[in-house]
Amino acid sequence: MIATSEWDRIERKAEAKLAGIRKCRAALEDKQVDFRHDLSEVLDRMCLKIFDIDDLPKARSIMREAFGHWNDRLTQRWFSCGTALTSWEPIAGDTPAEIWLSCPVEDYPEELKGEHCDWEQITEKHTGYAFVCKTREEVTA
Repeated sequence: MIATSEWDRIERKAEAKLAGIRKCRAALEDKQVDFRHDLSEVLDRMCLKIFDIDDLPKARSIMREAFGHWNDRLTQRWFSCGTALTSWEPIAGDTPAEIWLSCPVEDYPEELKGEHCDWEQITEKHTGYAFVCKTREEVTA
């Protein structure tokens, strides 16, 4: 028999996720978006996905208007399903949303790479990439 406490834990998690989705919907549903975008939920957050780095200021503005505040930080870079992805999460508050940039590796913005970082192909059979930064020793060598 599966313990009631396990079911309760799963239900609490689902209810919290739904509450976050509802909060994002209420905040974002009527916002005018004049750039290519996608909205999806990942884990416990809603993701406003953009496809052009030039749209990042517009996406931030929409988040600021929707939630009354928006200061973010770049949190991750990863490769998935043939696409380079970058995420920005809010620094403070309980905003259950983030902004993602999705683009081909070859179109990844130079300003997000930094001086000593780039995408490197890590597999040959199936194309895969990792975002790699040189160590201080490698840079000075």
